[in-house]
Amino acid sequence: MEKALTCDIRICSDNAHMALAEVKVGLCPPGRSFNLPRLVGLSNSMWLLLFGEPVRAEEALRMGLVSRVVPLPDLLDTAIGMAETIARNAPLAVRATRKLAHLGLEMPLDYARRMGAMLIESVWSSEDAVEGARAFAQKRAPEWRMR
Repeated sequence: MEKALTCDIRICSDNAHMALAEVKVGLCPPGRSFNLPRLVGLSNSMWLLLFGEPVRAEEALRMGLVSRVVPLPDLLDTAIGMAETIARNAPLAVRATRKLAHLGLEMPLDYARRMGAMLIESVWSSEDAVEGARAFAQKRAPEWRMR
C-alpha cells in the first residue's frame, strides 16, 4: 500500500485488501503516510494508520484511497487501457496538468496559482495546443510533437 500512495491513479481488484499495519508491530508507517490525509482526509487516515486493519476494495474506493475497483480478471487490461488513454493525450498538457495538481497540494494556494499560470501559458502557447485544436476541427487524431 505504501507504494500505491506514490501513484496518481490507483486501481485495484474487487478482492483486494490493503493496510498500513505498522502500529500492530510497534512501528510507524514510512514517509508516504504524510500524503494520506491529502488523499483520503484526516479521519480516514487516522482509521487506516491507528487501527492498522485491512480495508476491502469497496471501502478503499469509498475513502478515496483507490480511483477504481474492477473484477480481478479485468485488472491488467483495465490498467493498460487507462495508461493507453492517458498516453494518447498531449504529453506537454499531461505533464503540466499533473504538475498543477501536485502544486496545489504541496504549496500555499496563492503561490501554486502563480506557478500554475506560467505552466498553463507554456502549454497554451505550444505547437501541440495549435495541433490539438486543428486536429479537433479536422476530426482527426493529433500528432503530438512535444513543442
